[in-house]
Amino acid sequence: MLNRVFTPDPAKVEHARRVVEVFEDGVRRGTASVNLDGKMVDVPVYKRAQVLLARAQAVADTERRKAEALARNG
Repeated sequence: MLNRVFTPDPAKVEHARRVVEVFEDGVRRGTASVNLDGKMVDVPVYKRAQVLLARAQAVADTERRKAEALARNG
C-alpha cells in the first residue's frame, strides 16, 4: 500500500523516459538543451526526470522483492 503512494504516475514515468532519451540524444549531438513537445529540456529538467525514474525503479524493485518473498513463504 505505501509503495502505491510513492509510485510515480505511469504517464509521468513515460514522459521522464522521453525526457532522458531526447536530452541524451541532444548531448550526443553536442547541445545542452533540446525541445520535447514544445518545451525546453535542459540539465535541471533532465535531472528531475532521472530522479523520478530512479524512484519508480526503486518501488518496482521493492515490489518484486516482496512478491518473491511471498512466493517463497507462500
